[in-house]
Amino acid sequence: MDYSKIKEEFAKYGLEFPDSLKGEGLTEEQKQEINPCGTFCGKCDDYGVTCDGCRNRQGLPLWQQMFGNTTPCHYYDCSAKKGFHDCSQCDKLPCPEYFSYPDPDMSIEYKQWWFRLRMNNLKKSNCNCKVEVMDTYEENVIRYLGDEK
Repeated sequence: MDYSKIKEEFAKYGLEFPDSLKGEGLTEEQKQEINPCGTFCGKCDDYGVTCDGCRNRQGLPLWQQMFGNTTPCHYYDCSAKKGFHDCSQCDKLPCPEYFSYPDPDMSIEYKQWWFRLRMNNLKKSNCNCKVEVMDTYEENVIRYLGDEK
C-alpha cells in the first residue's frame, strides 16, 4: 500500500504518522496505552504532554476537539459499559462504528489503513480476537456491515 496519501491526511492536521505496534502481543504498559478502539497512544507525540489518551480522559481524546465533538468516544463508552478493557473482547467487533469517521473528506485509503491498524492492535491486545481484515476498505464494509451500510 502507498502510504503517501495517508501521510498527507495526517499532515493536513499537523499530525505525525504513527506506527502500528510491532511484534506479537502487548506489554502491560502498552495495554494501558491502547485505546478501546485499538488506537495506540504510546506512539503519539502528544501522549503524556498535551493528552493522556482516550482511556485516561474518560473517552474524550484530544483529537475529538478537532471536530468539535464533546461527547465521549463511542468505543470508550461502549467498552466501559460492558466492562471490557477494549473492543477486542467484544463478539461484535468490528461494529458499525468502525466504519464511521468524523472527517467527511477522509480518503478511502486512509480509512482502510486506520481500520487495519486498529484491528491489528486489538488482535495483539487479545490473542483470542480473530477479526479478519480484507484487502480493501470496500471489502471490509461489505463483510462486516453487509446490508447495514
